[in-house]
Amino acid sequence: MSTAHRDRIGKRKAALAPAADTHGCSPASPLSQVLTQVKRERDGLRAGNTAARQQRGLVSSEDLLLDFEKRRQNIVATKEQVRQMEAKHAALLRHVAESKRITQATGAA
Repeated sequence: MSTAHRDRIGKRKAALAPAADTHGCSPASPLSQVLTQVKRERDGLRAGNTAARQQRGLVSSEDLLLDFEKRRQNIVATKEQVRQMEAKHAALLRHVAESKRITQATGAA
């Protein structure tokens, strides 16, 4: 529990303490009111944190961020492989065309 949070609870207890004396309530009643209020605030903060985490997307999850980076690197590597294969394919097509030209030239002579 943070110091600021403890201070808020202390202030609430102090504010409720005189009310318990003047109205004849038991000390547990104001404390339970403080507890109820603190739990409501906690629940509100949890809901806000959950919504903020969902809006942040990849940045909020280290696992998602690492997975995204790994997939991105895989895509870059695959694109490079495709480029190399296309270059090899073009070279093979040139070789086949040259072989056909030589075969036709020697067969026609």
